[in-house]
Amino acid sequence: MAAPFSLAAQLLAVALLAAGARALVAPQRAAPRFVALRASAAATAELRERVRGLLDGLAGNLADGAAMPESAARLEAAYGADAYDAMYVGLLECFMDLKIDFDMGDDDDVLRPTAHACTDPADAVTRAKLAPLYAQAMGMIDGSEPQVKLDIWRLVVDKLAARVDMENQEFGAWAAGVLQGG
Repeated sequence: MAAPFSLAAQLLAVALLAAGARALVAPQRAAPRFVALRASAAATAELRERVRGLLDGLAGNLADGAAMPESAARLEAAYGADAYDAMYVGLLECFMDLKIDFDMGDDDDVLRPTAHACTDPADAVTRAKLAPLYAQAMGMIDGSEPQVKLDIWRLVVDKLAARVDMENQEFGAWAAGVLQGG
């Protein structure tokens, strides 16, 4: 078992591990580590460790009165069932919920409900939150099984594109433009 992380470090590790570091800053699609090593027990153990670390860190880092995202319960169920694909997609969903619905202080790991609706595509906070999540999702789609691809795409459509009232292709072009500095 790895040493415990701060929640901020855990969230960064989840993002880097799941999607590849390049997918966070550029629209290129990085090959996800877990998909390529899917059959290996080591990859499954690493995914389980990241899921457990994220889940264990959440409750203690929510601000007073902040509700646990519903996706955390689904991720916990996937973890309990040792369902690799559900953990893989659930990790992305929970990460999306945390990035969109919460803000973390600069000097602590406390997750506070965000004041930003993230519904205006011209808003700087919306751009800073949604575009990197799109890139991460696209990185996780590459090399995934068809059902996993579909589940990830549903998250992109339902949690990201719908939030800014865009269709799939329009949202993808918008996110790519944001990531390229536009």
